[in-house]
Amino acid sequence: MRRDVVCFGHYKKTFGSCFIGKDLETNKWIRMVSDKKDESLTKKDECLRECECECAKCYPMLPTKLDIVEMEIGKPAIEGHQVENRMFVPRWKLSGVLNEDFIENFFDTDVDELWIDDFSSDIGQNDIVPVQDADDIDSSILMIEADWLIISVKFEGEEFNKQKKRIRGLFEYKDKQYFMMIVDDQLEEKYTIMPEGRYEFAENKRVALCIQLDKEERDVNVINNSEGMYYSRLNKQIVGVIEFGSTIGIVPKGKSVI
Repeated sequence: MRRDVVCFGHYKKTFGSCFIGKDLETNKWIRMVSDKKDESLTKKDECLRECECECAKCYPMLPTKLDIVEMEIGKPAIEGHQVENRMFVPRWKLSGVLNEDFIENFFDTDVDELWIDDFSSDIGQNDIVPVQDADDIDSSILMIEADWLIISVKFEGEEFNKQKKRIRGLFEYKDKQYFMMIVDDQLEEKYTIMPEGRYEFAENKRVALCIQLDKEERDVNVINNSEGMYYSRLNKQIVGVIEFGSTIGIVPKGKSVI
């Protein structure tokens, strides 16, 4: 059965990309995966023309945030905490675009914290969930409204000789601050060409964040109560950033980036 799914998150992977959205009828999260090693989708997979053309001969039309995509929902491909995974089925079609006035209907409003808080990586803040504490997690995707968002652009990985410019988001949600990686491909394209620094995002708009728990990463430093310890961890990632509505306040000035 074909369903309409609205795109709230889209990001690059090693061999392609990942699509995250909500079924308009059931309001359930869906993460589309393939049978490749990194589960990524190719540009031809995601092309919205719904035709059997050779995308090498044309430019594929790819989904962006708020696009409503008509697609076949494949069989479940649950992997650990990522219970939303469904196998990709070819032939996607663009059926519309979600009006931003309706974004609030898709928020996960009963969320008091982002899964489990008070665990941080050596760079982030409240951006980690230790695997041994994740047994009770029954969803790996959330969408919330942040009070404000500051984007940090900085080169990372110098200590491993793998220097790369990355973007992270500092935001506040229910009186708690978070600082985590942003993998939203549209924001990466925009901000990684900018100089290192901090940038206030959407000064005159409200901000919706689609956040996921990524795959397990083993034996990395995690800070809890100022004590460095080693855990297998799940990384919180911002996979979609969406401006909507009108101004509801002023971003606090002088907020420090961890």
